[in-house]
Amino acid sequence: MSAFPMMMKSSEELILSEIKKLAEKKTVIMITHRLMNVVDADRIFVMDNGRISGSGTHADLLETNNVYRNLWNTQKELEDYGKGGVIA
Repeated sequence: MSAFPMMMKSSEELILSEIKKLAEKKTVIMITHRLMNVVDADRIFVMDNGRISGSGTHADLLETNNVYRNLWNTQKELEDYGKGGVIA
C-alpha cells in the first residue's frame, strides 16, 4: 500500500520534494505503487510476483520491461481519466 493513498496531490508533491532535497548525495530506498513518485530515480527496481523483473531508469524500463510499461500506461490512463479525460 502506498504511503500517500488518501493524501491531497499538493501535500504529496511537497513531501516528495522534501525527500528529494534531503536525499542529495544519499541513498534512498522508496517503495511505491505510484510510478510517478520514482520517475526521476537513478535506478528503479521492478518487482513482479516477489521477484525483480527489471531495473533501470524510467526511460529504460519503458522500453525494456513489459511489467513496468503496463503499470505506467494504466496509471497514466487512470490519472488522465481522473482529470476528466477518457480511458482509451
